[in-house]
Amino acid sequence: MPEQQSPPPPIVLQILLVALLSLGQFLDTFNSSAFFAAIPSIAKDIHLQKNSTVWLVSAYQITFSSFLLLSGRITDVYNPKFIMITGSTLFGILSLVTGFVRNPVIFLVLRALIGIAATLTIPSALNLISSNFEDRSRAFALAAFGGSAALGNVFGLILGALFTQFTHWPWIFFFEAAVALPIALLSVAVIPSQQHGRTLKTRDLDWAGVILLTALLLLFILAITSGSTYGWKSLIVILPLTFSAILAVLFGIWELHRSAAGREAAIPSSVWKYRNFRILMLIALAPFLWLTIVFLTFTTLWQNVYQWTPLAAAIHLLPIGIFAVVTMAISGRLATTKIHAKWVILCGQLLVVGGTALLPFADRPARYWTYAFPGFGIATIGTAVVYTRSNIATLQSMPTELAGTAGALFSTSLQFGATIGVAAITAVQSNVGEHSSNIYQGSSAGFWCLFGFSAALACATAIFYRIDLPTGNTEGTMSSETESSEGKCDVLSVSNL
Repeated sequence: MPEQQSPPPPIVLQILLVALLSLGQFLDTFNSSAFFAAIPSIAKDIHLQKNSTVWLVSAYQITFSSFLLLSGRITDVYNPKFIMITGSTLFGILSLVTGFVRNPVIFLVLRALIGIAATLTIPSALNLISSNFEDRSRAFALAAFGGSAALGNVFGLILGALFTQFTHWPWIFFFEAAVALPIALLSVAVIPSQQHGRTLKTRDLDWAGVILLTALLLLFILAITSGSTYGWKSLIVILPLTFSAILAVLFGIWELHRSAAGREAAIPSSVWKYRNFRILMLIALAPFLWLTIVFLTFTTLWQNVYQWTPLAAAIHLLPIGIFAVVTMAISGRLATTKIHAKWVILCGQLLVVGGTALLPFADRPARYWTYAFPGFGIATIGTAVVYTRSNIATLQSMPTELAGTAGALFSTSLQFGATIGVAAITAVQSNVGEHSSNIYQGSSAGFWCLFGFSAALACATAIFYRIDLPTGNTEGTMSSETESSEGKCDVLSVSNL
């Protein structure tokens, strides 16, 4: 039988729990965005060559994106409370040490290790939300959790700029340690102890498959990330791509062998059979991609071309965080209404399309208020709605014992979309920019690519997101065909979306 869900904790403890888990999510996004303003200072102090500065951000993003699935499967086997505490502790200690390091190799290794530590906090937090909150309160908890990610992005830019401009960049890491270590201590007291009725045991976990998949993702993301920096014909792109293809074949063969033997796979095949799970993973490719492209494009343009200070650039991006936080607080309520998730997500996607269409015209400072600001507002509201509602729908479609894996897959899609999409769009921006005398032409082309991708996703949602529910089932069940062949699934009791 699946793991029995624990009784919901008291309301005060629920509020503390949401705040604690949201702070962990805040730190994960803060860690990436705070670096944008500090990159020149860090590169100079640790004697990092100019063509290697991209690794200050990529070292974290690559490991964070690659190890999420491994972390999700570990969370499904072990106590998520223990995983959350371990991740926060490692994050804090590694951040503290990094603030004192000036050797470039050690610095980048520590950045990569911080990325791995961060992956331990996301699936475990989602698992804890799934198991400690009921339907209505779960929607609000997930909205707050998502809002903290947007808040971390923008406040990372602002605090990173403040630390760099008025103190010194190591304070970015000291700040992270000052937040992460108390989170770990408070988690011991605040997070309820989890019941151990799990059907998946340590010996049942497909360790070989999970490791193969993690290595495959690591090499593939490394190649894609390096392509836009070193060129697609360089060895640092060709070799990882080749080995990732080999690992993909080995992974497929191994999983077929596991399936034939009737044993648990690295990613249980059952997760793909839950209603709308595939299209939800496709929808998840967009939110972080939109935010990352906007942050990268405008921070670079405003600082390098318009000579704005890092703080001025961060303040002009602050509306994105404000719109996101307010929208996520409201959009959580939409999950408790009779409005189906499809229509909420589709409306959000159309807002993203409309807001993004304004950004190609924000080609000078005088057009900030006429094009950039309204574009930020409209598209951010849409992005926040899509992120929150698709995240809630993903967890509601899964039984509790698969919440860690489902959360990891959702987070991996978010990161994967950003990594692959940013590499493709920045390549377009560089290509167009090199052959144009207009300094904004490349940025404009990138935003039109983002517009096209957003429109294509909206079309896919309209066509493939299913709302025809079988009699007696909710959106959180498998399709009727699956139930008839595999037996009735015991899933979380959720309301119709």
